[in-house]
Amino acid sequence: DWITMDKHGINGRVIEVTLNTVKIRNFDNTILTVPPYSLVNESFQNWRGMEESEGRRVKRSINIDVNSIRFSSSELLIKLSQIELFQDVLSEYLGGKNSKQTKVSNLKLFRIYIERYIQSLPTTNSDMLYMVRYLEMTDKGLPVEFYFFSAQKVWVDYEHIVADFFDHALAMLPVFELKLFQSPSGSDLDRLVRRLEN
Repeated sequence: DWITMDKHGINGRVIEVTLNTVKIRNFDNTILTVPPYSLVNESFQNWRGMEESEGRRVKRSINIDVNSIRFSSSELLIKLSQIELFQDVLSEYLGGKNSKQTKVSNLKLFRIYIERYIQSLPTTNSDMLYMVRYLEMTDKGLPVEFYFFSAQKVWVDYEHIVADFFDHALAMLPVFELKLFQSPSGSDLDRLVRRLEN
């Protein structure tokens, strides 16, 4: 089994179990030895359930700058209607005969788009739970969590899938006129000081 046990620096496969020791080969090929009672008395994570399941969970979030959340303008709706995944969703907001004439936020549209994007990915197991949800707001913005299962469970391939997903999600934020929250850096503060001086 692949187990992780942060306290002992364990992240690898059990290769030998005896009465006195359990040997684990970590992913960097180091071999750690722990007494069996450590695995009985302390908490550890066993990844066998994930390996035997139909998918490996992705559960990560980004923080949206709340100052960029607003009702969508007609111009934004028209621009977004060019996105193929989205055309049927936007028809109800674009003022047609059957339009709800309801204001819709750019964040809601982003959430709907990302859910559809997740569902469209060939690497997603869409038979398992997937969603985009808002977590409790903090002083670092509004966390938006992406929750879905990758059909690919091999570690390196899985990480590439997650990276490709985030590349796309982050690149789409400006399309929806949203901004990622980022704590001010030294250069941001320098620009602010220069602006105040002028």
